[in-house]
Amino acid sequence: MTRCLTRWLHIIAVWLCLAAPAAAEPALWRVADDDTQMYLFGTVHILHPDADWLAPETAAALDAADTLVLETELDPAAQRSAARLAEEHSYLPQGETLSGLMSNADYDLFRRAADSVNLNAAHMDTLRPWMASLSLSLIFAQLQGQDAEIGADRVLMRRAQESGADLVFLESPEDQIAIFAGLSRQGELDMLAATAVEIVMTPDILDTLDEAWLGGDVETLSDLAAEGMRKDAPELYEAALAERNRNWTGALTALMGTPGTVFVAVGAAHLAGPDSLQILLEEQGLAVERVR
Repeated sequence: MTRCLTRWLHIIAVWLCLAAPAAAEPALWRVADDDTQMYLFGTVHILHPDADWLAPETAAALDAADTLVLETELDPAAQRSAARLAEEHSYLPQGETLSGLMSNADYDLFRRAADSVNLNAAHMDTLRPWMASLSLSLIFAQLQGQDAEIGADRVLMRRAQESGADLVFLESPEDQIAIFAGLSRQGELDMLAATAVEIVMTPDILDTLDEAWLGGDVETLSDLAAEGMRKDAPELYEAALAERNRNWTGALTALMGTPGTVFVAVGAAHLAGPDSLQILLEEQGLAVERVR
């Protein structure tokens, strides 16, 4: 059963929704050559207000960085632009409905998931499956007290800006919306079905994942976030994780050509599983070591 969709897919600021109620030490990796060092840190984009996750070693690495690399721009203007694009691609063609596209069993699970987050499945019947999936995921996280404004990416960005570090973005918010909008109809339906199963069958999934992330348990994150998606929503896995990681590897390798310190903060799912950034960077001849 896929256990990644409700954490790392959120419509505007993008992905991996985990709660984090206690102090801990998420994993950190270092890539270095003669004159450049790059830190890799897996983030969660929506966090609980009680989260206390910024360990001293991570903070020191960030404060030493000349450049902070994030997945995408988080400023309001960029997010509004992405929201407009999402709206354009949110609805099914006339004559198609979710209830008509889904099997009876899958639609029943979708309806139960919608009920559990106080949404009316019938009112969502003209949404494309990817948008219905993200709507369920985001509200599911919010009902558990999570807030995108205090997500790890935003906290790191604000701290880096205060220290005068340069900001580099791996893609635009529009690029991210295009990932979902570009899925085949079956790929979208797989995504929605997996999300509904998660919410109905494993409502404590966020608690399980926050423990793994906070404890630096990359093996569990790999099993739940990457391997589950690859099994139950393979097209989404390829588009949202594997292909993006391959694209990012070129950009990160190029940054290693400039002397200094770089801090890379991307969704934790990108640093787990068989197509992780660490593995892809090692395939480019770079030495990657886990420092925490």
